[in-house]
Amino acid sequence: MGNRIGTSEMKPALEIWVDVDSVLVKIRLAGVLDGQTGRNVYSVVEGLLKEGYVDFAMQVDIDPLGAAGFAALVDVQQLVKSAGGSVRLTASRHALLSTTLLAAPDRQFTIPGLFATAPTP
Repeated sequence: MGNRIGTSEMKPALEIWVDVDSVLVKIRLAGVLDGQTGRNVYSVVEGLLKEGYVDFAMQVDIDPLGAAGFAALVDVQQLVKSAGGSVRLTASRHALLSTTLLAAPDRQFTIPGLFATAPTP
């Protein structure tokens, strides 16, 4: 069963669910991903790498995903890759469209490993 980081007494800006019950660590992000919360995600992944986990599947339920959130995902991906691991990022099509429009309305870009999926209920 995954662990939820956050408390019920306050509404966190970002909720992070981490499931380490398998070789592939599953992480789900929901809420606001900005510079500060991005550093929190980075710290969580860094800690998991230190514990020996190297392969990650990250569900990004952030809409809209702005430039700071996008940069945070790139930073996490580079961290995992530098440790010899892999990360597969998934997001809803709507979140990806919002990201494209916010970050670069006149050009398209991709994060290797970022795939659009149907939204999670």
